[in-house]
Amino acid sequence: MFLVRLHLNDNCISDLDGLTQKHLPRLKYLDLTNNFITSLKSLGSYNTIMEFYCAHNKIKELKDIENLQNWNKLQIIDLSYNPIESSIVYKDFLIFHLIDLKYISGQCVEKSNIMETRNTYGNILNRNMLMNMNVGIKLANLRQLDVVKCSIKKINLPSNLLPNLESIDLSRNQIISMENLNTLPKLKTLRLSYNRLETFQLDNKLNNFDCFSNLSTLYLDHNRIGSITWDDDFNLFPTLKHLFLQHNKLSNNEDELEKLTLLKNLEELTLLDNPLYKSMNYYKFCLRCLDKIKNIDGFNLSNKTCPCNDLSIYESVPMHSTSEN
Repeated sequence: MFLVRLHLNDNCISDLDGLTQKHLPRLKYLDLTNNFITSLKSLGSYNTIMEFYCAHNKIKELKDIENLQNWNKLQIIDLSYNPIESSIVYKDFLIFHLIDLKYISGQCVEKSNIMETRNTYGNILNRNMLMNMNVGIKLANLRQLDVVKCSIKKINLPSNLLPNLESIDLSRNQIISMENLNTLPKLKTLRLSYNRLETFQLDNKLNNFDCFSNLSTLYLDHNRIGSITWDDDFNLFPTLKHLFLQHNKLSNNEDELEKLTLLKNLEELTLLDNPLYKSMNYYKFCLRCLDKIKNIDGFNLSNKTCPCNDLSIYESVPMHSTSEN
């Protein structure tokens, strides 16, 4: 005989340890109304509960109810008269993640509510999206991932989620920042073509001391990049060899290119169809400042001489534009 309904309302409960799916495998109804509960984390995940009542408690923050996103059978939830109710974000969070939810804190979930929550919590590449993609193998074993034309705007990948991923293609999305992409320890190839990046930048306030430590190829073409920004002591892209920046908005400012000299192992660089493409001879700069450069805009520099005193031979190098597919 398994317990299906559990009423624990009007007590002085603050600790929920033991109220887990393991101990209550058939539970469908749980009432914790009017207690002293501050967090629901210890409840873990449930795939049986359909009705959950937890009004008149002391839950304050979204992080204390995040585990509810995995209660995939939940249809009714009541968190009214908790401090968290002052923020409408918690409702958006639950509506977005719980596809069967019909009532939340006494209000009916409308189609318009669902559409609004997609603007807040949708289009994020995170654990939930990857799980819903059903990639066929364990995420920990995944080596290549293509998430193209999915309208992704943000990245939120925990460092332990894809420990063996070597290549990821995020082309043709709506990504505006490279933030949270440096959490992939074995990444070798990163494609961010046709996105909405406006700067080639990472936040050095984060734990990025050895940022993208194995990345060798980076595609940033067909974006809106107008600046290259990172600190001189920032150990960024130590193994990067191939960098594609064509079709961006880099200006004829040598200070912008100066940052590229921090890429000590760079062998290939493409800058076609940037403003600087027509206004400055960046070939001279690259030959002078990039010690290991072998290819610029698809042109093989195997015949260059050192110390490159005569660079006039590169002033009429043929340019090959890349058109959108």
